[in-house]
Amino acid sequence: MAEKPEGPLAPFSDFLSAARAVVDYLHGSLDFGLVMVTRIEGDIMRVIAVADSVYGLHEQDELSWTHSLCRAVAEGRGPPIASDIAGIQGFAEPARHEAEVGRPVRSHMGLPLTHPDGSLYGTICAEDPHSKGDDIVADLPLFELMAQLLATVLAVETKAASEVRRAELAEEESLVDGLTGLSNRRAWDRYLEIEENRCRRYEIPASVVVVDLDHLKEVNDGEGHAAGDALLRLVAETLEQSSRDPDICSRTGGDEFAILAVDCDETAAEALAGRVEQTLAEKRVQASVGWATRDPITGLHVAVRRADQDMLEAKRNKR
Repeated sequence: MAEKPEGPLAPFSDFLSAARAVVDYLHGSLDFGLVMVTRIEGDIMRVIAVADSVYGLHEQDELSWTHSLCRAVAEGRGPPIASDIAGIQGFAEPARHEAEVGRPVRSHMGLPLTHPDGSLYGTICAEDPHSKGDDIVADLPLFELMAQLLATVLAVETKAASEVRRAELAEEESLVDGLTGLSNRRAWDRYLEIEENRCRRYEIPASVVVVDLDHLKEVNDGEGHAAGDALLRLVAETLEQSSRDPDICSRTGGDEFAILAVDCDETAAEALAGRVEQTLAEKRVQASVGWATRDPITGLHVAVRRADQDMLEAKRNKR
């Protein structure tokens, strides 16, 4: 008879503690020397939880995402489970890279971890330098279940963090821009501080996109302030449509707007800025857009300055 736990089971405090528990459990249950959960940061695959008895990997190690077996699986170039990767064409180049950096792999199991909006957060994967029997296919349902559980914890944590941020702003009506309904400059400054603390605590990326209208004064002077107000509201709607649900859109000045993109690395930030620019152009709104991703050393406030510089460069290039 199985032993009953001595007391009530404590819930996981956050996604990281859940990820650590999952990799430890899978490492003890599966015939793989390495089990890890990673977070994708541009071309980097950062190890955030790991149980490793073969390769010597540790938390916070940076691996190549570009040349990884995990990416091959995420892009459909290889199966989620392979008892022997030899002969699988989509795994050939990643396998060569792994061998070159001292991590020869013969068997692999991996699945992507995604945010609720479908964007990629990272991966959960298991690897071993030895080939396995075909019976490891029986382990795939357990692996898929653990990946689904982690994705659920990630979604709950992301939603909770978003609700906390919004609740903090809702405490004061003075934090909302009356014309556009977006958060105002005071709220923006508070959000930056909150998100900077979260980035430091969880070691996650964040990015900033800034938008500056090119001819608001001319619209106000030529067509009246009602037309200028309508233009500002149109920009606000466009930013909210282009951004993701957890992101924060703010009106930071008379003709200035910004998006604080949470859990957003450089690749995703560039795509977000591109969507904003394209959608504004489709609505015939003339604006200059800049963006930057937070550097872990200098923080979000420096990222804002870099995004402003990028926006000013875009504005100069139009002249």
